[in-house]
Amino acid sequence: MEQNPHHPRWYGLILAISEYRAADYRGALNEAVKANVPDGPWKTAVLAAAHAQLGEVEAARATLRALPASDRDFSQSARELLEKWLEPQLVDHLVDGLRKAGLAVAGEAPASTSRDATENLK
Repeated sequence: MEQNPHHPRWYGLILAISEYRAADYRGALNEAVKANVPDGPWKTAVLAAAHAQLGEVEAARATLRALPASDRDFSQSARELLEKWLEPQLVDHLVDGLRKAGLAVAGEAPASTSRDATENLK
């Protein structure tokens, strides 16, 4: 990305997920906001989970409310969508943040604290 200033801006979402994985939730928010990705389940998951992990629950819930109508069933499909592309520990970590944001994620694993999820990722 540094070598090609004209890279696709959606690459920023990958950086946001990486920051979230490292428990740098503020960094995850910054990268997700910069990512040129239409609002949808991926960007929403990172934004809502990061806000919730920072204790910014109202911002997390507002992010979830802003989902496009076509993605309103996100609570039913979140875990399945994330599991297609991400490793299980990161999925659990994101689902933990989404749960803290107020999303009732279908098929979720037993809840863990964000600290436990972060320690498992190291």
